[in-house]
Amino acid sequence: MFAREQPITYHISSETRFSAKLAAQDLVPTRRTLGTTTGPASKLVAELLGLTAAAQVTVVEMLGYADGVPLVVSTMHVPEAWFPGVQERLAGLTTFTGLLEQYRLSDYRRDTDLMNW
Repeated sequence: MFAREQPITYHISSETRFSAKLAAQDLVPTRRTLGTTTGPASKLVAELLGLTAAAQVTVVEMLGYADGVPLVVSTMHVPEAWFPGVQERLAGLTTFTGLLEQYRLSDYRRDTDLMNW
């Protein structure tokens, strides 16, 4: 059992940054990739991302920790057409922001409508 004197505050928004939000609370954020697969987008993913049904996406599943305690599991669907070679670039990365920086994207916003489907 894990217990903390202070609860972790983690509001999800269009500008959520896992590492920054935890570091601001003096917590050490870490992540571990659970797995990746590449294949055609599901009907739902294609619709939400505006892709064709045959579009290839890499699905990345990560487990996020705060001070070594499991906190969040995230699943990202990364279109290969938008991020060519994404599978190879994932090696050693622990943040989605780090991946985007490899494609020279320094900032991004989540679509809150997609977050609440």
